Amino acid sequence: MIAVDTNILVYAHHRENPFHDAASACVRTLAEGRAPWALPWPCLHEFVSTVTHRRIFQRPSSLRSALNQVEAWLESPSLLVLAESDGYWPVLTKLALAARLSGPRIHDA
Repeated sequence: MIAVDTNILVYAHHRENPFHDAASACVRTLAEGRAPWALPWPCLHEFVSTVTHRRIFQRPSSLRSALNQVEAWLESPSLLVLAESDGYWPVLTKLALAARLSGPRIHDA
């Protein structure tokens, strides 16, 4: 199974990106294919945040356009959206306290 990260999604969506054609073809092939593929929820959040960000793009996507793009990907019958398991939070809490994590280190846990 192939899991696609935020950068590929941004490249596939943002037509002015030099990697747009290759990324768009890749994501379209996955979305229209029968083989399972995956998108992590955090990558979808980051995608919307990135493509709508005025400091990143001179002409950012509208929120509606970004959300419509995610909805189109979610319609793919072969897509699996990756999420944390039910026991995720207690484990993270235990590890964060034991390692005394804070700031950006908690993001990498």
